[in-house]
Amino acid sequence: MNFDFDQMNKDISNAATQKGEGDNVFLKLEPGLHPVRIIPEGNPKMNLPYLRVRQHTVQVPDETGTLKTRFIMCWNYIAENIQTLGRELSDKQKLTADDFKNKYNVHGCPFCSAVKFLDRRGVDKKTVAKLLAREATTFNVLVRKDNTIKVWNVSNKIFTDLMNYFNMYKSQNLNMFDPNSGFDTTISATGTGMQRRYSVAVMGVPKPMGIPDGTPIHNLMDIAINTSFYSYQDTIDLLKQGNGLLLQANGYSIPGDTVTEFLNAANGGVNNVGITSTAPVSIAAQVSNDIFAAPSVVPVVNGTTSEIGAQPMGAEIANMLAQPVKPTMPAGAIPSADGGWFDPAVGALFDANGVKRF
Repeated sequence: MNFDFDQMNKDISNAATQKGEGDNVFLKLEPGLHPVRIIPEGNPKMNLPYLRVRQHTVQVPDETGTLKTRFIMCWNYIAENIQTLGRELSDKQKLTADDFKNKYNVHGCPFCSAVKFLDRRGVDKKTVAKLLAREATTFNVLVRKDNTIKVWNVSNKIFTDLMNYFNMYKSQNLNMFDPNSGFDTTISATGTGMQRRYSVAVMGVPKPMGIPDGTPIHNLMDIAINTSFYSYQDTIDLLKQGNGLLLQANGYSIPGDTVTEFLNAANGGVNNVGITSTAPVSIAAQVSNDIFAAPSVVPVVNGTTSEIGAQPMGAEIANMLAQPVKPTMPAGAIPSADGGWFDPAVGALFDANGVKRF
């Protein structure tokens, strides 16, 4: 089993510089000792026994008004991993050519660009730090107690401790992840609630992994995509929901925001963005000539076909097709060139069929 050791060492170094689940696939632990076996599978595209992604977080209210934490994959991270994660997102028709080439490559990551602006404005560093992306690491583990496979989301400290164990045993020509002669890891959980703390120990006693036959191993990249990837506009919307007052107070208009661009156009092209892209220039050429250059045709909704990189057909399009009568633009709305309108009363953009777009 050959891993990308250079990348693993780089991840250890990155973790050391940082401070730092409703789905039943995630490991949840009560206070006590919990023996598990790390399964070095689930991230074949990156050839690593774990997955590390950079995510921004925001607190946004749910339908009951209760604040919930949302995790948003950093667009700069996607660009840095365009040949692995980016290709997977494109193949799944989640990452579109328009979002990447016309939005990201022009404006950069919405969160990271906001951080750059606020930092230049001299905003309190602790306030700005809340918008920064942080590494999130997941492993597949076999829980010895019940022989189930769970996704273990670890802190940077735990990740660093595990990789230190890995390198210690590697220096002795031992592989703690080996399925036949590797070692179990014991997780110690103490405290409750916000005081919950974890530590790990790898004792170096060889033991076969022993995954029960037919037990599925989770695809860590798929889980990260399903739980933290958002389209460019959805990323902007979450940035506004979680930090809108802060950005507004500092006179920041988010570059690439469809609603802002529409209002700017309605006001004769006035734009007060005033910030340049943070996207690496080389990524644009790479993506243009590779992932989005030769689209594959794949079936999508309603038996229609679409190209990889094109916006997939979804609920909004299905709703549009179902509209029997073209609605009338409400009083006070601002018309758009495509026959739709922006309704200031609800702060939303509608298409010509009256379907809410943003």
